[in-house]
Amino acid sequence: MPQDQEPHSGFASVDQPKGRPGRVVPADMSLSCPPPPGTPVLELPTGEPQPGPLPFFRAWLRLAHSLAPNHTTSAPCLGPWSLRWEDGDLVAAVLPGTAHLASPWAFPFNEPAAPGPANDLYVLGVVLFRVFSGRWPASRADALAASGLLGGEWPLGGDVAVRLCLDDAADQGAVDAAELVECVSPFLAAPTDGLPATDLMVAEESVTGWQKAKGRPGGDNEDAVAWNRNASGTVGIVLDGVTGDGSGGGRWAAAGIRDAAARAWSSEVALPGDVLLVADRQLGAPPAELPHGGAAVGAAVLVDDTFWVTLASVGDCPVCLCRSTAHGYRVGRVVPEDSVVAERMRAGEPVDESEIGVVTAAMGAGSEIAPHRRELPMLPGDYLVLATDGAAKSAAEPGTEHTDGWRFAAALEQMLQDCPLPALLAARLCFRAEELGGTDNATALVLHRRTAEQPGS
Repeated sequence: MPQDQEPHSGFASVDQPKGRPGRVVPADMSLSCPPPPGTPVLELPTGEPQPGPLPFFRAWLRLAHSLAPNHTTSAPCLGPWSLRWEDGDLVAAVLPGTAHLASPWAFPFNEPAAPGPANDLYVLGVVLFRVFSGRWPASRADALAASGLLGGEWPLGGDVAVRLCLDDAADQGAVDAAELVECVSPFLAAPTDGLPATDLMVAEESVTGWQKAKGRPGGDNEDAVAWNRNASGTVGIVLDGVTGDGSGGGRWAAAGIRDAAARAWSSEVALPGDVLLVADRQLGAPPAELPHGGAAVGAAVLVDDTFWVTLASVGDCPVCLCRSTAHGYRVGRVVPEDSVVAERMRAGEPVDESEIGVVTAAMGAGSEIAPHRRELPMLPGDYLVLATDGAAKSAAEPGTEHTDGWRFAAALEQMLQDCPLPALLAARLCFRAEELGGTDNATALVLHRRTAEQPGS
């Protein structure tokens, strides 16, 4: 471009030939687009500066909020290359309404988004998944499956955000940035003073899967559940026995760990991670009739008088936080999972059918456990659901239940509309497991921070 020519805009510049008045001169035009400022988000996992997942998530939500006015006109704003990290914040270097022209490149998987706001949600969801997981998703299904299984390792509400952006099933994803922000922002909210008076409701339910029932002495349900209140607050535990041979070893282990947890609560050991460690060490040797022993996976919880939640888990029992939004309840996982399938999901590797249901950590298995621990606030209206995998089934085809936990989250969101009382919700979860085939025992522990305006008051 000649030195004396000013750029046409800050985004692009155009060279035009000069001719005499009244004479048509063939145009010889060139278009140049200087690189936008900042570090491309596409390079963040290996580039500098690299924000942590939570700061990035907060900045991501602010950017989504800024897109909302454009979406009222159904105008997409983002191209895959357009997100930049600049001066500690996330910015979008693109002109509103030109995303479909600016870049046809559609990320490493070829599933282009629908036109309009769905384009921006697609870009936001894929980039957020990349930052949380450290890898690109192979497809929408891969991103959804991984978010449903690994969401407990991400910032609170991160799996909710990815689902809202990338689930294109009817009535599941967000319609625009405004709905996305309204559904995700409550998960990043901090407790405030002046909250309404509330109390904690607790309910439990456990059933033997009708296809698991064999009429054995002592029963066929290898799950266990218990809760209590002590000086530290409300404590609870959910356990799922694992043996694989149907000998009853799982039932023995789950019951023994439950009883040891109750003893720990009585001796004022309340922190869930400590409870699981103590219970694992106290399990002892199996009885003679169980030469192969037994083991159990589970999750424990403490809710103190300020409604601060402390969690711990070993194995694959999901724990879900259900939080009220302007568009109903949204559900996210809050603890990691110890399973071969989760390891495959983290690495982006295919899952073999023989690996489904195989855990990589359990109590009573003879090796030292390292419980996952997490703390979070319980806001007015929140539900916390601790479940065995039998109660957290999806409605998918048999054999895929362990790779689409996001479908269970969607089902739980729907159930909360019809079952606001914890006892009803716990029972409905177990009833639903029976409806889906009764191939496993189902157990749920539901805690609800109820306000005066909610049912049951």
